[in-house]
Amino acid sequence: AARTLDHYDASAEGLRVTHCGNMGCTAGNVSTLVDHPPGKVVGLWTSLAIGSDGVPVIAHADATARTLRLTHCVDATCASGATTVEPDPGSGGGANAFRGWVAIGADGLPVLSHSDLSGRALRVTHCGNVTCSAGSTSTTIVQPAGAAGFVSSGPVATSGDGLAVVSHTEVDPSVPGGPAILYLTRCTNQTCTAATAVATLQGVYNVALGGLAIGSDGWPFMTRGSHISQTLDVTHCATPTCSTFAATLADATAGGNVGRDSDVAIGTDGLPVISHWDYAAQALRITHCGNLRCQNGNISTTVDDLANAVGSHTTIAIGVDGFPVIAHRDATAQALRVTKCYSRDCR
Repeated sequence: AARTLDHYDASAEGLRVTHCGNMGCTAGNVSTLVDHPPGKVVGLWTSLAIGSDGVPVIAHADATARTLRLTHCVDATCASGATTVEPDPGSGGGANAFRGWVAIGADGLPVLSHSDLSGRALRVTHCGNVTCSAGSTSTTIVQPAGAAGFVSSGPVATSGDGLAVVSHTEVDPSVPGGPAILYLTRCTNQTCTAATAVATLQGVYNVALGGLAIGSDGWPFMTRGSHISQTLDVTHCATPTCSTFAATLADATAGGNVGRDSDVAIGTDGLPVISHWDYAAQALRITHCGNLRCQNGNISTTVDDLANAVGSHTTIAIGVDGFPVIAHRDATAQALRVTKCYSRDCR
């Protein structure tokens, strides 16, 4: 996955996939427009996973029809084409496209979390096959607590027991400046149709929801940024259901505004490594945690700081060499950028 990047092509209003020719993505790259139906704007809010068949599968939004799309590539580079389906076209009048996330379940099939815009709820779709073309099951797993509430979808991952977990937030738009409450919802069966256990993790103001990974201890680990404290914060669950947890400030740079657009991967040393945007410096920042909870010994480094505005919309993976690789946006050049680290902590 570290060598395959999904991104929105604004000029074509479609989904583009770039397969890197080497670990640093410096040569031999293959970039393919894989979904661009006429008269539609697709490819927004992308999320990519490598399926059990070894090829990329990408969740993204159709902004025109306001539906969730899932594109399955024919080969590992996506150069030979792809098939696209709408895995959950019917619920909420089709208004599911706020954002979708995809992971591969323990059964080898894609599982997606996504927002139902008209119902203001969180839904999960479990695909019936690797392309999600048949046998899919979609379920609303979280409804807003109040009439004005809105549940925003977040990343989905497969925990050590094979069940999906989803991090998400809920806000009440009728309360100006009110907190966005961070939650973790855990499915209780493979298809996520059964009752779910919801853990209320933290009420934070103007939260910027980030990444979700399953730690080396088998428990969920989440990242987020706060537009108020302007810091990178993390939550580490102490049980699979997150009935107890530890919330920690992982990076607070003096005079900075860090933690936005974060993502997390688990390094080969078993510790979380987090990519995030230093908004004040318009730069890419990496935080390598010193322990499983990211409570001490953290190392934060600015790894890409051009004259251009870079470092937003980050996503991180661990390369085949064991070191992080990060995709992010060069807003000045309106281009996709890749930063390759050559140590575990990117120093």
